[in-house]
Amino acid sequence: MRDEAGLYRFSAKGMATIFEILICHEDRRYAHQAADAAFGILERLEQDWSRFICNSDIAQLNAAKGEMVPVSIETQECLEVAEAVRRETGGAFDINYEKKYRTPFFDLGGIGKGAALDYMVEVLADWEIGDAMLHGGQSTVLATGERGWPVNLSFPAAGNRVVRQIDLCKAALSSSGLVQGEHIIDPRTGEAVRGQRGAWVRTDCGARADALSTAFMVMTRTEIEAYCLGHPDVAVGVAGLDGEEEVCWFGEWS
Repeated sequence: MRDEAGLYRFSAKGMATIFEILICHEDRRYAHQAADAAFGILERLEQDWSRFICNSDIAQLNAAKGEMVPVSIETQECLEVAEAVRRETGGAFDINYEKKYRTPFFDLGGIGKGAALDYMVEVLADWEIGDAMLHGGQSTVLATGERGWPVNLSFPAAGNRVVRQIDLCKAALSSSGLVQGEHIIDPRTGEAVRGQRGAWVRTDCGARADALSTAFMVMTRTEIEAYCLGHPDVAVGVAGLDGEEEVCWFGEWS
């Protein structure tokens, strides 16, 4: 966190984790009101996107079994981003793949937190908050403003060892990793990830960063390199790929 006056931190529970907003502003009361407004849309999005809430958009889509269901604009936009990433990654990210039962099933767990941050930033912009950093459970971070926010890229499988430090400016960063007892399934094969231990993605928005960090956990080094060549706005780091321990970096990180 930057050491300066007028930097305020606010937090709220959502999507089974803690979301935080750091705001630089001269008026703490105004910053608090803006943060509350952003947390308000987070609460609404959780009501729309949780598959455990019976009347949510996602629960209704799962119950509809292919029939048309009216959903919110935010749900439609999130589904569109998810489908775009699915196509771009050749199916390495797929919200229609239910991990336990291996049957078609909508689940926004791999994109929802990042997408929520995007909408929260829009709310802050409406309040003319131009210098802020938000995170959802620390796995996805979104920064606004002209000055960079210092962020550590940590390796969860190695005691949160820091592998890189960056200044995040007008961008999103998301990480995925394997820790003991946790598994990520490759939707293309139905098999659990083996050998790959962590992935970090920096790109333009939280939803894409969140989804891509999951996709790159199951993609090969060749696939990741090809993706980055075709998407210069994306920077990637992967650790433990093919049994290796070092981090391999793709794209422009500077």
